[in-house]
Amino acid sequence: GGVILGRNGAFVLKDRPGALHVKLVGQTKVRVARAARLFGISEERSAKRQPLEDDFRRELSRQYFRFDPTTDDYYGLVIDTTRFNEDQVVAIIVAAAKARAA
Repeated sequence: GGVILGRNGAFVLKDRPGALHVKLVGQTKVRVARAARLFGISEERSAKRQPLEDDFRRELSRQYFRFDPTTDDYYGLVIDTTRFNEDQVVAIIVAAAKARAA
């Protein structure tokens, strides 16, 4: 077992038997505030960076993998992380992985 983080992991490993592909999403304003705290920047600066980061990552996926990460096609579980705390998100993923393995 293992955990692989990355936007393109679900696509790259789409045919891997037993893999649980999890997509983490969230409301933009909450993600902006979270990023500001995490990186020690103002929310204003974070709000300017967020669409640039999202667009850059999305375009990398499309250009190099011919993969659209905005769809949920390759994910078995999609979690809005702005509606749960970190411990709850981890618990949801662990429960899904255990249920899939059973």
